[in-house]
Amino acid sequence: MKYFSLKDDLNVLNRWYIGGIIFPEKFSHWIFLNCKEIEIDKVQFNLRKRGKSLDFTFADFDVPIVSKSLKEFFEDKNTNLQFIPAEIGEVFDEYYCLNILNEEDCVDKEHSQYEIWEEGNIIRPDKAGQFRSIYKLKISEAFVSEYEIFRVKGFRNQIIVSENIVEILLKNRISGLRFLECF
Repeated sequence: MKYFSLKDDLNVLNRWYIGGIIFPEKFSHWIFLNCKEIEIDKVQFNLRKRGKSLDFTFADFDVPIVSKSLKEFFEDKNTNLQFIPAEIGEVFDEYYCLNILNEEDCVDKEHSQYEIWEEGNIIRPDKAGQFRSIYKLKISEAFVSEYEIFRVKGFRNQIIVSENIVEILLKNRISGLRFLECF
């Protein structure tokens, strides 16, 4: 099976741009990278630039936002996702923060290009031994997941989807998505 990195399509003309999260004090944007359920009723966002609303987009800090139709699509698939209602500026359509609850150890380290945080680094000593960046991501051929959307273990800002999901999303013309094959 092929896998793809899910990206925000920044080439959509006259599109909206969602800004920062307006959180209660006990939360921060990092909670969306923990792969754990979040106990919050809703999340508010600033709308940085008005424009065409999309089915998928990233807010600041790569917080994924999905439309009601994309939420319903993912709920019908084998996914491990949480959807938290999102209020975006003055937009009153139904949108949701997509919280991906699973991460997979799927990187083919021999064929991927990446950097690792070194021991003793002064910037993020807590990340020593973890991925610092991944320039070329190859999913291990031995990797098989029960989920069709997940985050990469050790580099959770990467959202991966299966080729089955990609084909259906493209067929249904879901807006705002771009896919980069993990080859």
